[in-house]
Amino acid sequence: MVRSSAAFAIALVTLACGPTEPGALCRARPPFTPATEANAVPVLLRFDNQLGPRFRAESLCITIDDQTVPFTGPQEEEAMAAFEHHKLLEVRAPLRAGVPHKVHVVATFHGVGADVSTYTFTLQSEHRLEGEGFRPGVLRCNFIELPEHDLERRPAVKWVDPSVPAQ
Repeated sequence: MVRSSAAFAIALVTLACGPTEPGALCRARPPFTPATEANAVPVLLRFDNQLGPRFRAESLCITIDDQTVPFTGPQEEEAMAAFEHHKLLEVRAPLRAGVPHKVHVVATFHGVGADVSTYTFTLQSEHRLEGEGFRPGVLRCNFIELPEHDLERRPAVKWVDPSVPAQ
């Protein structure tokens, strides 16, 4: 079965409203081990909180190939504080060349303001990087707001993959 790389560029996004604990996903996985081979592909993962001021980031869990991208102590607090204030969160991830990889994110946002303060949004998204044609670059995971949707479906995830040609 032949699949185009564009098919893998589509993010699978689910949205749930209510109390969740995405940190459990991260705690249940082993820590990420970067590739050390000479032909490892250097990838910079950028997580960009482009949601408006009505959504405050509460947690972020990143896994690569079912391994948790670790944050420790003050680094986690600094990273989340920056992410919450709409600053880029960057992760350098040397990955094995020639094999597919899976990047998975779970982020929780809480509504801010009288009309949305009772909402908690958990976004989950997975992006597959194909082994063939996989090249160095910046993989962006943008948390965006879709103003044309109802409030429950407004937060979303958009992936921008350097290995997939723009359409």
